[in-house]
Amino acid sequence: MTVDEQVAIPAPISAKRAPWPKPPLGWVALSTDGSFVKETGLAGSGMVLRDSEGEVIFSAYRYLFNCKDALEAEISAILEGLSMSIQRSELPIVIQSDNATVVAALTDDSLDRSAYGHLMLEIKKTLDSRGFILLKIEHHQNRVAHSLASIGRSGGSTACWLRRVPDIVTHDVLADCNSVSEE
Repeated sequence: MTVDEQVAIPAPISAKRAPWPKPPLGWVALSTDGSFVKETGLAGSGMVLRDSEGEVIFSAYRYLFNCKDALEAEISAILEGLSMSIQRSELPIVIQSDNATVVAALTDDSLDRSAYGHLMLEIKKTLDSRGFILLKIEHHQNRVAHSLASIGRSGGSTACWLRRVPDIVTHDVLADCNSVSEE
């Protein structure tokens, strides 16, 4: 069989994937995501804070005005989510993002001279006040924050819910904690 004749075999649809990673007992998990459409410049951020049992402490989305790119949307989501988390819980925070670039930048101790270095520094200074862990998660483990960011971007508004999520993402909360993919 030549290379041209080889056929890729797709993974089984019911393949198990890791569920949303709950934080350790006595910690909270802040899942964040940014949404940006290059063609229109529309952007939004989404965030959800959950306890070690997966119970929602708050969920929110935000329309981002004058966002330059997807990286700025991701950073804005963490910054906004962190500010809200500090107001809603005194526990140490596991910050969960599916953006490897942001997680790497926030774990690097060197001076960030990029266009977003000042935002990264603000996040790091905020985190100095309490215990935290930065965790890179997979996209399928971040459904709630992703959906919220998309709503913020497309709806042109900002909203926050305490102890719940908007009805439109209730299914995503359940899917985040389920180890079986629904795709």
